Amino acid sequence: MTARSTENGDYLLLTPERLNVQSFIDYAQRDDGGAIATFLGTTRNNFQGKEVLSLHYEAYEDMALDSLEAICSRIREKWDVLRIAIGHKLGSCPVGDVSVMIAISSEHRAEALQAVDYCINDLKANVPIWKKEIYGGDWEGHGVWKKNKEFEPKVPAKLLSPKEPTTRNGGKGAVTGAADSQKSAKERVAVEMKKKLRLFTCDEVDGQRGRIILALLDAAFDRASCNDEVGTLMLPLPPGSETTSVDGAWEEQVQLVECGSMQKLGIGMHCMKPLFAHAATRLGAAIEAFKADPGDVEKRQSLLSLSRAIVLVRGDMPSALNARKEVLLTLTVHNEDDKACRLKHVEAELQLIAAIFTLHPKSPSGWHHRRWCLSLRHLLKSIGPLEMKQRGMTSDEWLHTISSPCTIPIADPLGTCCGEQKTIYLTADELDVERSLCRLVNERYTKNYYGWLHRLWLLRIMAMYPPECPPLDIHLSHQPTKLLQVEVDEVHAWLQNHVSDHCAINHQHHATVALLEVSSRKGSNAVGVAVRQLCRHRELVKSSPGHESLWYGQRSLVMIVLSFFAEAGLVVEDFTAGISAAIARNELDMDGPSNLDGSTFTTFKGDESSILDAALFTVISEIQLVRYCRQDTSAWDFQLQRTLAGRAAANLYSQLSVKFPALSASVLPLLRRASQSLLNEDSLERHWADLAST
Repeated sequence: MTARSTENGDYLLLTPERLNVQSFIDYAQRDDGGAIATFLGTTRNNFQGKEVLSLHYEAYEDMALDSLEAICSRIREKWDVLRIAIGHKLGSCPVGDVSVMIAISSEHRAEALQAVDYCINDLKANVPIWKKEIYGGDWEGHGVWKKNKEFEPKVPAKLLSPKEPTTRNGGKGAVTGAADSQKSAKERVAVEMKKKLRLFTCDEVDGQRGRIILALLDAAFDRASCNDEVGTLMLPLPPGSETTSVDGAWEEQVQLVECGSMQKLGIGMHCMKPLFAHAATRLGAAIEAFKADPGDVEKRQSLLSLSRAIVLVRGDMPSALNARKEVLLTLTVHNEDDKACRLKHVEAELQLIAAIFTLHPKSPSGWHHRRWCLSLRHLLKSIGPLEMKQRGMTSDEWLHTISSPCTIPIADPLGTCCGEQKTIYLTADELDVERSLCRLVNERYTKNYYGWLHRLWLLRIMAMYPPECPPLDIHLSHQPTKLLQVEVDEVHAWLQNHVSDHCAINHQHHATVALLEVSSRKGSNAVGVAVRQLCRHRELVKSSPGHESLWYGQRSLVMIVLSFFAEAGLVVEDFTAGISAAIARNELDMDGPSNLDGSTFTTFKGDESSILDAALFTVISEIQLVRYCRQDTSAWDFQLQRTLAGRAAANLYSQLSVKFPALSASVLPLLRRASQSLLNEDSLERHWADLAST
């Protein structure tokens, strides 16, 4: 243990023993002091994902004490402190133990707090004490000497003493100048704090800004026939905007630009916060005023304006979107205007939501609001105004009725027409508009779950139109197979450029299921459709075999097709015999010889083959794909590609043994060999070890 007391009464300690925290606090205590600020540095149990068992400190003790004394001197030069006590542990410091202790007393708390902050930064930067981290777990037995990030001194500017101004007469004038400097520094701090408050609170100036920006935004929407896109303008804060009287300074912050037939609305980045603050604080009152008198045009326009501003800033704001639903119901369901006039309000809302998606593409409430508007439009078209009026439903009942088709029931993903209506009908042109919107949004923000969920909702609509429910577009009832085939083709084209998009892979699964069901229901050649889809996706896997999402899609398609074949009349005994014969010929061993020319994937003609031939081809060609990818050493990440292909084969063996129990005796040896192979290759070692021992 090495200790030192300085001339100023400061206490410094380096010791291998455990630090007594209370003794340092007691030493710093003085009757004329009003505050004691302390800092305790303890050992934590982790560093960058590695388990830390303890820290080990070493020091050049004499030099370390000299450095600590110099720190105390610098602290006293900068702040009026009373006593300083600093202690540092040497040797081993287990998890939870105190490694460094600082206690500083002063007359007022500000000096002590600032001095402690400065002290620990200076100590870690300049005192010759070295730290070694001792690791456990996978790193047990290893230790690393660490350099403090503060080693190159980076003392915050706020902790540096202000430069004292020079005066011509010196002496008393110098002291007065120093006092004035400290006073001006405090004033500068107060000014900065007020600026921060203006940025993070809705004060009078902020509310005035919001009023100005909202008026400019409303004027822009009044001028625009339709806004196709909304974006943020990277413009500086307008000069003179600190005062409430400069209205013209904000005019360039809201711009409406025409690009050919398109109109784009730009909002300055400094407008977002005051606009939202102004609108959000007034939305509640506007809703209450509208509910009290729904027929008042001024109150209705005020609510629409405020809710639109909120949704533009934050696309996922249910309270604002629900307020807009209430207004739409008043303008449509509870309005006796002609149908065209009522539909006009819904179309305007759909146009606004489409524009908002260009700025907020991942807004779940926004996508649900769009489906609600589409349901409302369908209701307005399919039910006459007299019948709607005769129903006598309240606004809440209408909200529930219109919202019910906006979600996809888990038990019935394609919807039904039995009992309560669960889906809506769109014309071919309306479907094209929605699909185009999904494509546009997904291009702007790939892997957009909510955009793909909306497309899945459209998929349910495309797969519907049973005879007992005639659609609005009579030609559409004869086209579900074509529409679904186009949907499958578009998803495949998307995956060619976005091979890691799991959302698209999931949509491909649902689209393929719907296409096979509708093709079978319409009497089309569903077997040929299934095999063509498999062959096409296999080529995609061959082109990018290192992407896990594509392999997931391949496994999904194989299981869909096999299940479909079983339901479509596949003779299980014949299929079992065919698979058993292929196993006997070693055609299903995942590490067997590979057909490198890829002819297996292209020569099969599904349209001319039976269900049995198609099912056998599905299984055998899947293993051929696995063999090809496990032996293609030219891949940039061969090991990953080999592992992913092996997983696909093991999954196929497992599914065959479950779906066709008669194959268990033949398939299980293949599964064991595959698991044993993957045990040495895959990160899922425990999983494959369990299967290998089954």
